[in-house]
Amino acid sequence: MNENIKHLVFGVCVAFVLCAFVGGASAWHVEEELIQTGNEAAMPSADPPEEEWNRTFGGSDSDYGWSVQQTSDGGYIIAGMTGSYGAGGLDVWLIKTDSNGNKEWSKTFGGLGTDWGCSVQQTSDGGYIIAGGTFSYGAGDEDVWLIKVKGEGLPEEPKVSISTDKYEYAAGDVMLINISLENPSDGQPVYFLWRLDLTDYDLHYWIMVKKIYLPPEFENTFTIRWTLPRLGVSFNASWYVALYSDGIISEDTADWRYVCAKKKGGGEREIAIEMAEYLREIERSGFLAKCEAH
Repeated sequence: MNENIKHLVFGVCVAFVLCAFVGGASAWHVEEELIQTGNEAAMPSADPPEEEWNRTFGGSDSDYGWSVQQTSDGGYIIAGMTGSYGAGGLDVWLIKTDSNGNKEWSKTFGGLGTDWGCSVQQTSDGGYIIAGGTFSYGAGDEDVWLIKVKGEGLPEEPKVSISTDKYEYAAGDVMLINISLENPSDGQPVYFLWRLDLTDYDLHYWIMVKKIYLPPEFENTFTIRWTLPRLGVSFNASWYVALYSDGIISEDTADWRYVCAKKKGGGEREIAIEMAEYLREIERSGFLAKCEAH
């Protein structure tokens, strides 16, 4: 990112925040961290307030918080900018937390240029109004950007689910594994996690940990056909899938059972070796090809 643009955005937002809060005792400080302290004005002594808790939000790139306000539900709304998420460059980042600073949801706004939010307020309809700037949109160069976020509900997060066509399988059966991905909001990169758990033996197989891009309004169900191998024992199993960004966004499980016609014997090591080999068939299926890496 152009350093001159970064310094300009930094200067504009600092000036904006200072002007907005001059004359008041600040109990909050937001700059890549969310920090709460006690009420300094109510304390009888001259000692500085003690920190109650702090939270950080962000990814591998530069992320900033420029404005924070307590919301009507006792939580907090933060406006800033992010280089870790969004469309590219720097984008406006809106983060909603609960009363303890734990993230409830976040949303990005912006284009391929540099965009930022300097101030946020909750509106009478329960939504939010953000003031900032944009190089992505407008008449050219840098323009003022005012964004209104609807108040009739929280932004919906991407969702993942998994199911099978039945519960019990034997050697040679074809299992139909249905994995559904849905993204009702803006396009965003997430990590897709898929694991098989053999609960009877406490064995776990990571089938896939893959960074994918879910386009806006994306919704699709992928069906993977898997032929059950001939194994020497019966066992209970469960598929686990999840979408991950700063934390788990969505997760789901599907339980099933393998029934062995004739027990051959063998311990955990034999099961682990056999299952690892047969699961490579799923790894090679390429079912996520429609979700291009970001």
